[in-house]
Amino acid sequence: MRRFLIFVLTLLIGGAVVLAQNDSPPQPGDPPVAALITVGPPDAVGTVTITGATGAVFPSAQVAVRNLYTGDVAYAQAGVTGTFEARLFGPGNTPFWISPADNIPNNVRNQPGSLPGGPGTIIYGDFPAEAAATTASTQILIDGSLDDWTAYPAGLVLRAGGRTAYAIHNQESVYMALALDDVPEDYSEMTVFFQLEGAVYRAAFDPRLPEEAATWSRLSPLEADLGTLAVSKTAADAVEFRLPLQPLRSVLGAQLDEAFLERFEFLDADGSALTTIAIMQSIQAVEEADGIVYPPDSRIANPIRFTASGPVAQGASNWTADGRINTLDFAAGDNLRMQLDVNLNVPDLPETLVGVSMVGQLALQPIIGADGQQATGGINSNNGWSAVLTPSGLAVDNLRSNFALGETIVPAPQVLRLDDALAFGLDFDLTLPENLPPGVYGLLFAGYGQIADGERFRWRDNGLFGTGDDDLSTTATRLPVILTVNESDLPAKQLVWSLFYDHPSEGSRGVLAQEDQAQAALSNRVHFNNPTYILPPYADPASEQALRYPLEPYIVSQLPNSYDRSGAPLIPFDFPGGQLAVKVTRPDGTLDDLGRSTLFQSRLSTDTEDERARFGTQSPVDVYRLTTLNPIFTRFQFTQYGLYTIDMQGEIADVWGNRYEGGGTYEVLIAELFDLMPGVMSGTPFEVGDTFYAGLQVTPGAAADVTITARIYPLDGSPMIEHVINGQANRNGYFSGEGFDFTTPGEYVVDYEARYTDDSGRLWAGSHRSAGVIASPEADLIAHGRRGLRGYYPGIRPAWFTTRLYGPDDDSLRLSYPYHSGDVLWYAADSDNTVQPGLTAQDTTGAYAQWLKSALPDYVAPDGQTIDRRIARDELPVFMVSENQPGYNPVLQTPSSEAYLYFSAVRPGLTVRQYVLGGDDPGLPLYWDTNDPYNEQIGSGLMGDMPGDFVFLFGGMVVRNAEAEITETAIYGASAFAISDRGDELGPRVYPPYRGAAGGPDGGPLLTIRDEPITMFFHPTGVRPGQVLTIGDTLAIAGQIAPTLASDVSVEITSPSGETRRFNGTANAIGYYYDAANDFAVDEPGIWTIDIDVQHTGLSSAGPVQPPYPQGDVLGTEDGRFNVYVVPPDASRIDWNDTRQDFEIPGALAFNFNFRIPEDWTNTAVDHTVTIPGYVLRSGPLPVSGASFSFQHNPTNLNMAFPNVEVDARLNGPAAADPVTITFAVTGIDAGGERQIQTRTFTILYDRLLTLN
Repeated sequence: MRRFLIFVLTLLIGGAVVLAQNDSPPQPGDPPVAALITVGPPDAVGTVTITGATGAVFPSAQVAVRNLYTGDVAYAQAGVTGTFEARLFGPGNTPFWISPADNIPNNVRNQPGSLPGGPGTIIYGDFPAEAAATTASTQILIDGSLDDWTAYPAGLVLRAGGRTAYAIHNQESVYMALALDDVPEDYSEMTVFFQLEGAVYRAAFDPRLPEEAATWSRLSPLEADLGTLAVSKTAADAVEFRLPLQPLRSVLGAQLDEAFLERFEFLDADGSALTTIAIMQSIQAVEEADGIVYPPDSRIANPIRFTASGPVAQGASNWTADGRINTLDFAAGDNLRMQLDVNLNVPDLPETLVGVSMVGQLALQPIIGADGQQATGGINSNNGWSAVLTPSGLAVDNLRSNFALGETIVPAPQVLRLDDALAFGLDFDLTLPENLPPGVYGLLFAGYGQIADGERFRWRDNGLFGTGDDDLSTTATRLPVILTVNESDLPAKQLVWSLFYDHPSEGSRGVLAQEDQAQAALSNRVHFNNPTYILPPYADPASEQALRYPLEPYIVSQLPNSYDRSGAPLIPFDFPGGQLAVKVTRPDGTLDDLGRSTLFQSRLSTDTEDERARFGTQSPVDVYRLTTLNPIFTRFQFTQYGLYTIDMQGEIADVWGNRYEGGGTYEVLIAELFDLMPGVMSGTPFEVGDTFYAGLQVTPGAAADVTITARIYPLDGSPMIEHVINGQANRNGYFSGEGFDFTTPGEYVVDYEARYTDDSGRLWAGSHRSAGVIASPEADLIAHGRRGLRGYYPGIRPAWFTTRLYGPDDDSLRLSYPYHSGDVLWYAADSDNTVQPGLTAQDTTGAYAQWLKSALPDYVAPDGQTIDRRIARDELPVFMVSENQPGYNPVLQTPSSEAYLYFSAVRPGLTVRQYVLGGDDPGLPLYWDTNDPYNEQIGSGLMGDMPGDFVFLFGGMVVRNAEAEITETAIYGASAFAISDRGDELGPRVYPPYRGAAGGPDGGPLLTIRDEPITMFFHPTGVRPGQVLTIGDTLAIAGQIAPTLASDVSVEITSPSGETRRFNGTANAIGYYYDAANDFAVDEPGIWTIDIDVQHTGLSSAGPVQPPYPQGDVLGTEDGRFNVYVVPPDASRIDWNDTRQDFEIPGALAFNFNFRIPEDWTNTAVDHTVTIPGYVLRSGPLPVSGASFSFQHNPTNLNMAFPNVEVDARLNGPAAADPVTITFAVTGIDAGGERQIQTRTFTILYDRLLTLN
């Protein structure tokens, strides 16, 4: 009663404090109030009632509740005061995720992983303080020993002549044991004759074969064959077995009053008795029940108790366990004792099945390392961050730090069948490694079954234990205990806290404290986090409705962060508890001290009902946040443009008393967002000797201050090389600086920054990070993609294929980077196609292959291929590995093969996927689908990829292996094109380029534009179609060729006066083109014409191309010709009949422009260019009417030729569609007889129109 009163008082006080911090009740978009939610005691089958008091959720919400151990979900309807009640399985300290929503449609219910609805919170049931009261259980362990029978002296029925027998019964089973000195060596089976309630029975079995069922029969009255019986049995020093009474319950009734043992017999193969042991004794009854038994000396004194559970057969049922561990405070080399009393529900298991042994495996998950810093994550804690970094500080993704600690096996005879469940005790007696580093560790548990010597199967797999339909990909259960090892040697425990993870910044997600950036990095896998985190101050420019942001920490490692997977938190925090203190320094130096507040609970998910709509299915979602529920912290308004500094300090404890600190100094820039397009496509791979083009374009166009910082990290470990390029873009946003040559193989990072303050005082900013690999043309390793399809592994895995003939008979195809660099992938935008980056290595010398074979002789890839098979196919894995790594912390060691892969899948104007991959573990979703919103980057298209979109598939590999004397980089490039599966004859496919011009198969055109098939093209990234330059600006030709091969480039540039410049060149190995020798300063105002043509005369994956050679130009142009417009520095802009610079317009609908031409001009002409990233949509002269002209921008008409032009008018925001740039140029002769030019450029960000220049 006292504990109950304390609990009630805590609830009342906690709820009162929460309400005091936030006077208003919860509203849609608010998380549940955890202090107002209680978990009741479980009933007999483990079902609990979760009750929300008044104000627990917003009024009339639909509430989803998920058991994070099993994945079970219950739904409830809240009342008008925010009360609710839900019932679902979840005994003990089960964690529950609770999420309210206005509406939860049926089609998103009961899916594994992310809960539908708005922000949620996680609460726990009570941790057990003491052992639960249970019925006394029979303490007989079926292990072939008589030792435990000494506790049942009344069960002794024979001891004479070297023969000893015992027998007892409870109301569920009859237990018997027989030991004799003269067991016949050649017996075939054993029989036992016994009576129950006067009826005589005979059971026959071979105790040496625990996996075989017994046969039994009734001898009297009414002799009958009763079939098979699930007898648990074993033979060692004694024969020991248990006869279940359940099959006779209908005959015996609820109570067994009389049992009698007649005799045992050992029979030969003919059924003749070799030995008969007569007993003729009553079987002693005991007032006990069947239960889990451990050896007498295995009791854990003063254990720490907990519960755990998980799914069985993909959610068909569940298992639950009462756990005990000897301590949570260890030293290296200590003994770890843990017991799990497991109850595994298997209602469909055949009643007569025997021989199923159980295996439990434990793994340690490092949480805090010896330096007090957070360790790299493992299963369900490595999605979105890493503490293993490249030399430049990028996260090396997909690494696990968890490691196997040991296992225990429960032999089949010791597994009890209790009604519809299997009950057994997992007894772990393990020794921690002597050299285990000091730190904080979690425990991971995995359960397996095994019949005889057959292959082990997971409890959660469909099969013997049932069949479910929840595709649960989690491989282990996170136990709710936290271990410390040599804690006295640990400094303060630091967790990595990030800010703004649910508020993307042009592809970036989250920002780390400056103090954490040397040992950890975030990775959302869509985009390398930009060097500056930029957030807008207002929701829209017209109303200046202020946006509010949370100044509360996200802990990315706490949860799986996966749309299709859920799991318990890494650390069970103790709420309410801990403190958060925040100070904010404004751009003008003013300090806002937000004070100190209690951390009341967790918060996860955004106010978007389906997280896929905001971040996609494969990006981190539902990231864990600590919240104060205090609007001062949860809804902070940035009132000034400029750089804010946030000082955050805090601490939080777990339920076991460990305290963790977090925070530091964070920076965020409050500004309007430029669409910053680098002059080199993000992640472009380079070769030694290439020249880097130091240019960019900001949209909307403005005279921004520009800084480009390139850092090269040589492969040989020599000092980092830095190039800093500063300057100012012209007033139309074009910047072309002086580049540099790559002189050494290695890795690079290029950071782009742009800043501009407009006439009204608004700060505009852009930030972008590009990273990749620089290779030597003479490298010994060759980078390849992957053959065939992911997840489809027939005997043949071709490099080229069409899924019309190869692959599974459904739309859910997992395509990969094409095997050959330069090849082409077509994927369906209107189906369930996904694309997964993947690179492998071909070793031209054999040194790397031989090292892998020696270091990893038992290696089997996730797709089942052995290392020998990978060597034979020239598909060597590239990942971090240590030849003689210890059994723990492999990620935290210095690997003998430091190998990782760079991936950049890039659409013009945005990134699709960017990350560095260090392992081939299948745990993280590394692919993308065609509905991905790409972190809401400008132009990403909220409807996903559309036919006509194309992606450059860049990659590179880094291998540093001192043992094999390998220090290599290699680069890769391919291209991918979105198609309509229903309208494409060949369907999704991978083919060599150039439509059979090299003798290979014809994969069809890359694209078709205005009925013209495209075989290859040049994508300009230097000066672009419709660019406005100022006299003196540098005109630079740079770009990327598709297909991505070393093709030839021909350029002709014609000035307004007719002067022509011509030059030719060749792209690098993956199609990057730039030659600084051809740069020049424009010196004549007017309309300049640029013609760019590309041709391939060299090799492709299918061989050397043959005449007529493949040719191409710039997409959307007439024969590769486009115009750029050069104006004097003092040129005025075209007079537009609207004075606004930035305002809202209807998205995806037609918009009319009207302009005036100076009345004293003669011989006037109007030219225009309309582009989206990657395409010229239309260009050329426009009609002039007197001293004016007009133009209608009509997306619907453009969509007829360019299907990737967005025409859905129901969306909003700059991410909804590709940004459209429209440039008009008016030329004429003024009254003084001088030739003049005026321009004006507009940017349409779907429903926002801007013209700053």
